[in-house]
Amino acid sequence: MLRRSGELQWSQVISLDGEIGKVRDVCFDEASWMVRYLIVDTGGWLSGRKVPIDPRSVELIDRNLHTVWVSLSRAQIESSPRIDIGELGAREHEMQLNRHYGYGSCWTHSMPWGNGQVSPARRSAAEALEIDAPSACLRGARQMLDFTLITVDGHVGLIKDFFFDDETWALRYLIVQTGSWLLGRRVLVSADRVRRVDWSAESVEVNQTRKQIEYGWEFDADNPPPGDLETALRTHARTEAWRQ
Repeated sequence: MLRRSGELQWSQVISLDGEIGKVRDVCFDEASWMVRYLIVDTGGWLSGRKVPIDPRSVELIDRNLHTVWVSLSRAQIESSPRIDIGELGAREHEMQLNRHYGYGSCWTHSMPWGNGQVSPARRSAAEALEIDAPSACLRGARQMLDFTLITVDGHVGLIKDFFFDDETWALRYLIVQTGSWLLGRRVLVSADRVRRVDWSAESVEVNQTRKQIEYGWEFDADNPPPGDLETALRTHARTEAWRQ
């Protein structure tokens, strides 16, 4: 099921024996666009300590109650390795967290957490990075908000949110706020279309034209399509391919 990462912002996180804090950010691998951690602000409980929570521990996301349930105890979280958020991509730190939470010693950045599929192009890029480097570059989704989206023939608008798959934890779509060009519409752009992120220039380049973005799915949070969003998106893609 597709969910917006923004919906997780400040969601209450409930462990097996009580509340542990609120989701501060979603941390993802820049190469594979896989969510690696939820960053949880523990508030007064652990003196405001920020702790990374592995998606494999998430049991339920309740959008209506704004709550995330995890299969961890407060004691496990309190005794977890103290790792600076900026160092999470280092292999040694991820292995420490895996051992602490009992996820084994397997370490890979390119594989999905669940049984869903990740695109071959995105998987190949991630696997190539793993061969060449001992660490992954992890970024917070909030860092990319308001980055400019650039197509092959011009600027389009600003990134406002992301859709992720709650089975694979892959970031699937960028939600882009267009400017006056499309009367401020919000459209979805597939993460597979991203060819480069320029963090210094705060921009994201995609291998699409402005025309292709114009024909993309218009996102209206107040009027979502009936049924499953993923099915609706596939139907829309087939329709637009036929028109073009």
